Amino acid sequence: MRHRFIIFLFLCFIANFAYADVSGAQLALQQNRFAEAAEEFRAVIQAEGANMQAQAGLAEALFALERYDEIVAFFPEEIRKGNINLNQRSSEAMAILKNIGLACYRSGQSKKSIVALSIAVKIRDDDPAVYNTLGLAYLHTGAHRLAELAFQTAVNLAPENSPYWNNLGAAYLEQQQYRDALISFESSVRSDRSYNTGWWNIWLCREKLGLPSHRGEYLFWYFITATADDRLAHQRVLDEERRKQDAILAAKRQQEEERLAQERAQSEAEAELLRRQEAEASDEPEQTGETEEATPEAENPNEG
Repeated sequence: MRHRFIIFLFLCFIANFAYADVSGAQLALQQNRFAEAAEEFRAVIQAEGANMQAQAGLAEALFALERYDEIVAFFPEEIRKGNINLNQRSSEAMAILKNIGLACYRSGQSKKSIVALSIAVKIRDDDPAVYNTLGLAYLHTGAHRLAELAFQTAVNLAPENSPYWNNLGAAYLEQQQYRDALISFESSVRSDRSYNTGWWNIWLCREKLGLPSHRGEYLFWYFITATADDRLAHQRVLDEERRKQDAILAAKRQQEEERLAQERAQSEAEAELLRRQEAEASDEPEQTGETEEATPEAENPNEG
């Protein structure tokens, strides 16, 4: 009985120690000391693998550090080991799945992102960022209708978010639903007049719809309806978009020059290889018919 009491006290001590470590790691996370937080969370996980607070904290710290590949490799393995219990439907499980899904998408693994985020929304269905990333993953895999539904939920949860409206418009655009796309793009600039992506998508949709005098309507807005601040904001948008387009063109030119240089180098290497093969072929003795007859003919000049 006495030994059991001692063991109980020891376990309590260990539990309190682990809790203290988690608290310190969470404090580091709140203070944006992400690298330090990640190390402290790892130490807790090594001592107590099934500590969901430490697992969730580590996921958030690694995502803040943009170590997406590490998230994708580590946490699914922890789930397989049983250290992460997704059946709890806890906030920690939600945080882990969310960060797995976001990291998978950032690392170009859209299908894995869909799996993680689809489970996450079953635990908690009020996070617009999760639905937005889920929509992007669907969009990248060609599931445009599912992307539309995910983005629609995102804008319902965050109606003032311009990128979410823009992404919904992109989903409509992929389905050639230009009027719905136009409405979404207009909504994207309604809350943020300087949202340049939304403005350019508006002009694109208007062209697709064949709307008349879209330039005249724009000029009417610019000179009659818009305030001075609106015009300045819009001009900044146009200047920024022009700089982006110039940068894109410069990058494309550089890529083309590099491609041409590689092709020239490859052609020169192939030509050099062909010259060497021809030179080696010219140095070999000519052989005709049977070997026994060719050998004395090749030796005759040396006899003289």
